[in-house]
Amino acid sequence: MLYAQTHSNDVRGIVFLDALSPTLPTQLGALWPLYLTILQGEPFPSLRQPQSERIDIHASIDQVRQALPLLPIPLAARTKTEPFRVQPGSLPTGITLAEIDNAYGSAQRYFVELGPTTPQMFATGSDHYIQLSQPDLVISATRVVVGRAATSTNSWK
Repeated sequence: MLYAQTHSNDVRGIVFLDALSPTLPTQLGALWPLYLTILQGEPFPSLRQPQSERIDIHASIDQVRQALPLLPIPLAARTKTEPFRVQPGSLPTGITLAEIDNAYGSAQRYFVELGPTTPQMFATGSDHYIQLSQPDLVISATRVVVGRAATSTNSWK
């Protein structure tokens, strides 16, 4: 999204795949710091490898919030229905998986509300990795966005 906000002439549409919304810290409220410990901790050991990509989530969210507004381009949002997978007992005290999933699901509305005709499809039975569990939904969303971009005159389609 930041790329599209920064390089608007280079982006004709976006498909959001269960994306991390910049509204998630607000949705989680006081639970946000606990959620960050989950992202950086035990449930995702692959993210702690030396070759792992490092993301400063706070800086990334701030960049999206401070960037120019997203220009009217075709968008689509795909959202998981299954809870995040975490090791039993690995959540820090004070936060539940249901709280995370509820806040995450509510924060997905942000992407739908970016444009008046942004379709949101729920990937029934899919966890966060929709592109792996239901690639056909990713393909269909991409086709919708590409089709709208091909007929777009820089207005919401």
